[in-house]
Amino acid sequence: MLNSYKKISIIYGGSGHKYAAEIERLLQNLHREKRLPVSVGCINTEWVSNNILGDVVNAIRNSDLIYIIFTLDDLGCGKSRFEQYGASALTGRLRQNVLIELGMALVVTDNDSDKIKVIADFSKEALGDDFPSDIRNALSIKEFSDETFGDVLSLISDYVTSSFSAPSTADILHSAHFEADFENVFNEFEVINRYKGKKIKKLGDVTDLWLPALESFDFSDEKLVYACERLVSFPIFGNGTKFIEWLERFKTACRPGKDVPPNKKNVFNVVFDIVDLCMDYTITKTDERTENDTEAYKTLAVRFKNTLKKAEALKADGLTIYPAIDFCLYDYCALNEMKLYMLTEDSSYLEHIIDLFEKAKNACEHSDTGFKLYEGYTTFNLGRAYYYKYCLTGLDEDFEKMEDNMLMTLAIRKKWKDTGDLPECFANALSFEYFYAKSEYLYMLYRLHRLDAEKFGKELDLMINSIDEYINKDSELSKLYVIKKNCLNIRPKDGTEK
Repeated sequence: MLNSYKKISIIYGGSGHKYAAEIERLLQNLHREKRLPVSVGCINTEWVSNNILGDVVNAIRNSDLIYIIFTLDDLGCGKSRFEQYGASALTGRLRQNVLIELGMALVVTDNDSDKIKVIADFSKEALGDDFPSDIRNALSIKEFSDETFGDVLSLISDYVTSSFSAPSTADILHSAHFEADFENVFNEFEVINRYKGKKIKKLGDVTDLWLPALESFDFSDEKLVYACERLVSFPIFGNGTKFIEWLERFKTACRPGKDVPPNKKNVFNVVFDIVDLCMDYTITKTDERTENDTEAYKTLAVRFKNTLKKAEALKADGLTIYPAIDFCLYDYCALNEMKLYMLTEDSSYLEHIIDLFEKAKNACEHSDTGFKLYEGYTTFNLGRAYYYKYCLTGLDEDFEKMEDNMLMTLAIRKKWKDTGDLPECFANALSFEYFYAKSEYLYMLYRLHRLDAEKFGKELDLMINSIDEYINKDSELSKLYVIKKNCLNIRPKDGTEK
């Protein structure tokens, strides 16, 4: 799962600027040339006011790694020693801003030695007697001279490349090994409260976080992958004008920039078309003015057909495409045709819909982790497609495939519902997906006379009670009211068919 860049801050004062500049240049080169997903910033305040204090605290809080450069740029000593020896007692000491920022970093990181790395162009013993002794004893300081600073840079490069950073994003569009571990999708926010320092308490916080994260990437392929990995979850955020406006802004932020290599323009254009089409389908389906507009879905179908042809041509030339991108192409193309089938009842769509969903399911096997976000969606969609097919054919094999996929999606979605790994508001919203699939499955069985009216009613009552429990847990789950209402509407009255 691609997350926003890990942030590295460099704190220095006075003559430390020349070392800070070298470290910053090294890290920026690692980011630009080796595509390490890191960003770097220098913190240098010669004095501290209320506003600067807040800025420094936020910068430190939002840092995953902090390098602090000690240089003895000032003179000082204890008062009693100065009174006894005068100017001869003065020794080199750190700038006070560096000492203050060191204290901030120790407090904010809870003295996490893995996050704070101290280097000094002098021996530890040279710290003045006015330097806090408890901090002196606790600090591990890497000492260097101008002649050995190159060794320090090598150590920093090795550590950031091998131990600290996430894997390089070079050729990420073609990676067959990049996993969409959705269970960790919020790690970038939950661990350090990135972006405005707030916890995720409601669904709107997620969209408030994902857009600036998307915009923060420096490379177009990173933006496209970041979008692909998340857009499958967009439907749980609901609908309405505000959300549609957010979707439009998110879509615009995905557009490839000037960094696209000329020899890879075709690949970037195809992947952008995939993201753009998935976003347009989501917007069309979310907007009540277009959600049942047959012509809008037909136009999307033509665009999907052209993009499918281009993507298949790229793969025929031997190019590997990141499986999550493949999934989005096949799954959303099938969803669009499924919508057309439901609007037109044209059965000629069904075989192609099933073929596309099967290809999406195959892509899941190469990108999903234990959370199985993508498989949880595509098995549900396959179950629906085989239900429609069985209604036409009456073949047992179609019913069996319907049932297998629906039971699989319910098992996966129940784990979503019960997960403790995601922010509560998001996990609660995922409960909608479970209850929606369960109500659809029950209704399928009832309509196919595989479930009698009495049993159907009891199952619906149990589900309605469970929905009430979730609604009481989270007032944002308004979509669950819709499922509850639908359950009440389809529930048999006095054992008669509705």
